[in-house]
Amino acid sequence: MKNMIDRYLYDVSRRLPENIRADVERELRSNIEDMLSESPSETEIEQVITELGSPAKLAVQYNPRPRYLISPEVFDDYLMVLKIVAVILGALLAALAIFKFIFSDTGGVSADNVAATIAAIITDFVSGAWTGIVQAFFWVTVIFSAVEYVSRKKGMPTWSPKNLPDIPKNSSMIIKRGDSIANAIFATLFSALFLVGTIRHPQFIAWYETGMPAAPLFNEQIVLHYLPLFIFMIVFTLFIASLKLIYGRWSVGIAASQSLYSIFSAVIGVTFITQQNVLTDAFITRFADKLHVTGTIMSGYIKTGITVIIVLIIIGTIGEIISAIEKTAKSYK
Repeated sequence: MKNMIDRYLYDVSRRLPENIRADVERELRSNIEDMLSESPSETEIEQVITELGSPAKLAVQYNPRPRYLISPEVFDDYLMVLKIVAVILGALLAALAIFKFIFSDTGGVSADNVAATIAAIITDFVSGAWTGIVQAFFWVTVIFSAVEYVSRKKGMPTWSPKNLPDIPKNSSMIIKRGDSIANAIFATLFSALFLVGTIRHPQFIAWYETGMPAAPLFNEQIVLHYLPLFIFMIVFTLFIASLKLIYGRWSVGIAASQSLYSIFSAVIGVTFITQQNVLTDAFITRFADKLHVTGTIMSGYIKTGITVIIVLIIIGTIGEIISAIEKTAKSYK
C-alpha cells in the first residue's frame, strides 16, 4: 500500500525542479495521510490518489514556473521526444554540412590560415546542428498539438494509479540525459574534425613547419577507404544516444548496444591504425629528422607507439563493457 503512495510522490516530484522536490514531497505526503484513515486499505489509498488526479497535472500546481506550450499531461513526453529528435536531426544535418565542406571544390579556406579552416568546420557544424534543432522543435510541436487536438475531440483517457511508474531502485541505473546529448554532440564533432583534418585540403592534422601544415599525418586514401565505417560509427553513436534518452536507465538492451558499439569501434580503430602506410612517409621522414634518428629506428618507434595505442584501445573497450554490465546488474538487483 505504501508503495503506491511512494510511486505517486515520485511521479509528481520527478516533474519538478530539483530544489523544491523534497519540500513538495513532504507536503504532499502529509496531505495524503490526512485524507486517509488510520489503517487504510489499498482500495482507499487508490481512491484518494485517484481523487488527487494525474501526477502531471498536480506537478503543474506546485511548479513555480509552469510550462504551457503543450498541455501539462504530455509536456514531459514532449520534451523527451524533442530532445531525441533534436539530437538525431541536428547531428545528421551538422554531419551533412561537414561532408559538404569536405568534398566542396569551392569556397575552401587557403592553407595560409589553418585557424580559419578549423573555424569554418565548427561554424558549419553549429549551423547544421542549429537548423536541425529548429526543424525538430517545429515538427515535434506541430505533431504533439495535432495529437492533443484529436485526443480532445475523442476524449482524453482517464488517468489511473495503475499507470504510476516504478521507483528507480538506485541512482546508478539512471542515465543522465545531459550526458547522453553531450556525448552524441562531441562524438559527432570529433569525427567531423578528424575527417576534415585528414581529407579536406589543407589537412590540418599534419606536421607543421613555420606554423603551416607541411606533411599530413594520415594517408588520405586509407581514410577514404574507411570513410563508410566512420560514418556508420557516427550513426551508431546517435542510435545509442537515442536509446538512452528514450529509456533513461540502464537495461540489458542498452548495455548490449553500448558493448557492441565499444567492440565495433575498437575493431575499426585497431584495423585502421595497423594498416600498412597509414602514416605518410613525409610525416615519418620529418619526425625522424626532428629526433635525429634513422628511418629504421623511427619505424621501430612507430611500431611501439601503435602497440601502446592498441593496448589502450583494448583496455578502454574492456572497461566500457564492464562498466555497462555493472550498471545494468545494479539496476536489476
